[in-house]
Amino acid sequence: MLKTIRMISACVLVAAITFIPHASMYSVYAQDNVKITNNCTYMTEKQTENIFQAVKENMNAGYGDVFTFDNYEVLFGDERVNDDYISVNIEVVADMTDIRHPEENPFMRGMAAAIEEITDSDKKAVAVRKYEEHLQKQMTCYQKPIETGFLYQVHLPLANSSGRSVENEYELFHMVDAEDGDILTPAGPDEIFQELYTEADGRNYVEEMYKEGLTKDDIMQTRAVSYNKSAAVRYAKNHATDEPEYSTANGMGSDCANFVSKCLNAGGIPEDRAGGWYRAPRAGAYGGDNWIRTGYYNNGGVVPYMLNKDYFKAVSKSNATLGSIIGWNDKSHVAIVTSLENNIIKYSHHSNVKKTSVYYTFSNSDNATFYAPKI
Repeated sequence: MLKTIRMISACVLVAAITFIPHASMYSVYAQDNVKITNNCTYMTEKQTENIFQAVKENMNAGYGDVFTFDNYEVLFGDERVNDDYISVNIEVVADMTDIRHPEENPFMRGMAAAIEEITDSDKKAVAVRKYEEHLQKQMTCYQKPIETGFLYQVHLPLANSSGRSVENEYELFHMVDAEDGDILTPAGPDEIFQELYTEADGRNYVEEMYKEGLTKDDIMQTRAVSYNKSAAVRYAKNHATDEPEYSTANGMGSDCANFVSKCLNAGGIPEDRAGGWYRAPRAGAYGGDNWIRTGYYNNGGVVPYMLNKDYFKAVSKSNATLGSIIGWNDKSHVAIVTSLENNIIKYSHHSNVKKTSVYYTFSNSDNATFYAPKI
């Protein structure tokens, strides 16, 4: 049942919605730092402006005082008329800027507090070096605008039997476009920024990071098969906006697992023809089942393959690393973690349509499992 959404601002967010097809199916208009493209037949310019304000308030509420947004490009499209409502997909691409100094994030504060308590000078020197390495990584993103994508879907009620529109009612959702249907979770104005890592996580990292004089990364590098997270992430970022190999356009399905498999392979995990994890031998062909499937339907896939080979393990969200796999639990979809700046997770992914942004933010309302590398 559709419910009335009351947003924080005093302005009325949705004007009366009268669903009469308009003569023009396509319009582009811009003001200040916002460009809105309307590919819908049932939505006026004013309606898209009002709904974008709801989206903007949701974004600002969800990221608190840690990030700011600017230079919005907004696309309303993929309009579908259902029995009693119209669904419209909304893709927002904006410059997302980290405005909180990295030293102030809880993880770094926890590290600093733990380091202060170390009495062994050699161990303290190692911990300080690791702290500085973490800080330098975070500083590369501090106050730097990064183009980031956000996906929403809005449901708008059709006019009632008398022909009079239902005013001020709609439902706004976060959206992930999975291969077997959209994953929707409610998006409202009361969302709050949730830190990915706590001070306790920072403390634990310092306490556990050395074992027999080696860091966890040092130990991983001694394995026979190794996974270079940086190389996997680099491939993901370089190819996130490529045309999908498997898509709606060519009738071959969805490209999410194929893309993640390519990223993992770029990170050093070798193809395995006998194990069914190998890329398509030529254009227009399919790769192995474990390469092109997610694992959601228990018929093989990249996630169970990586778990069975002992290359990856399921972890909590706070233990995800760059190069980790995200597998959604509601539908068949996977992605790869490509940014962990200032306590938020961003991922890169493919689906059955071309992506317009390298990064998409992981919503706290998403129901997903994270898989981190063991090698």
